[in-house]
Amino acid sequence: MSSGKELLIQAESEVKKIFKEKVDKGYTYHNIQHTMKVFQAVKEIGQLSGLSEDQITDLQLAALFHDTGFTDGPTGHEERSADNARSFLSGNGISEERIKAIEALILSTKKFATPEGICQEIIRDADLSGLADPLYQVESRALKEELSFTRGYPLTDTEWHNMNYQFIKSHNYHSEAAHKLYNKGKKTNLKTIKKILETKAKNKPSISTSKSAQTQFKTALRNHIDLSAIADNKANIMLSVNALIITVALPVIAGQILNNTYLLIPGIMLLIVCVTSMIYATLATRPIKMSGHSTLEDVKSKRSNLFFFGNFYKMKYDDYEKGIINVLSDEDILDNSITRDLFFLGKSLGNKYSRLRKCYNIFMYGITIVVIAFCIAYILSKQAM
Repeated sequence: MSSGKELLIQAESEVKKIFKEKVDKGYTYHNIQHTMKVFQAVKEIGQLSGLSEDQITDLQLAALFHDTGFTDGPTGHEERSADNARSFLSGNGISEERIKAIEALILSTKKFATPEGICQEIIRDADLSGLADPLYQVESRALKEELSFTRGYPLTDTEWHNMNYQFIKSHNYHSEAAHKLYNKGKKTNLKTIKKILETKAKNKPSISTSKSAQTQFKTALRNHIDLSAIADNKANIMLSVNALIITVALPVIAGQILNNTYLLIPGIMLLIVCVTSMIYATLATRPIKMSGHSTLEDVKSKRSNLFFFGNFYKMKYDDYEKGIINVLSDEDILDNSITRDLFFLGKSLGNKYSRLRKCYNIFMYGITIVVIAFCIAYILSKQAM
């Protein structure tokens, strides 16, 4: 069995090999650099906590292997990391009891795990020692890139800073040594993030204060409303044309069927085309279903727009007044209301034009097929005579 120092050297070499050959480069935070920082941090905290050399060595071994499970992604990586540690340690003649202790240390780094004993507290504290790092913003950007990589979509800076602020604010180190070593730096980083968020809030563009944004929204809303009116007009044309065919052409055809039976099938086809076209034209102009009621919570959480009648026509006046005052007193909610209005108007317009297109296609192709059917029926009837 190797000595503690030799074992650490071999373990470090093995871990570096794993990260180099098996861990995706998309993991820009959980990499060998982070691993070595945790490796140093457990030693620093362990020495300040008065741990023995053997305890510190076990902590360092656990620190080296604790993220090697990222070979197959973040989910369940602690278990895979523990397996990697076991494989290495058993190959170096380490006792089963000691291997289990090191595995337990690795598993204690799980997000919601509760540490049992000083050693587990130390490795959890070391894993998040970066919260106090003077270069925290650099590490933070690396973690943001990694999360964007694993989720498959980018996080905005504001979302990321808010997540960081809430996490650091609610975080507490477990061991006394970690409190002494890192609390000051963590508070400094928390203040930095708070300043960044405050600056972004001050500089945040607002529709209510931006003339160009107001002009753009007015133009977009006007265009949407005009397009909606055009769609309604087109739907009314289709309703009128099909109604005219049903009330004028079909009765004439029906009157001729007794003497000209070949008109039956084309006549039925014409009726089907006209009725189907009218259904889609009606669907295109049919008003959407509206709840007519919004709560103050809906308004505050930006889930409702009180400038649209469909969201308030069933409300009591007092409730509506409270809600609209709340909207007008908060620029974020006001901006959101304008944005929601444009978005859902666009969604409604999209559905309207989609149904209208189907209506016109059915009428166009249907009438063509019906005319061909009339011609074929007429030719066949002449041949049969």
